[in-house]
Amino acid sequence: MFRNQIIFSSLAWSRSSTIKSVRQLKTNKILRNMLENEQTRAAFIEALKDVAQELEK
Repeated sequence: MFRNQIIFSSLAWSRSSTIKSVRQLKTNKILRNMLENEQTRAAFIEALKDVAQELEK
């Protein structure tokens, strides 16, 4: 039961984080422009991957 609560909590946090990111994309012109450029988009994705790896440690 406790494990299910942890999994649910993690999924809820992930959903919330995704919704916040989508809202930011809609309203943040700088971020939107960065993601439209292929080079800056690739660099941003790599930076996010690095952050994810650090968080997993």
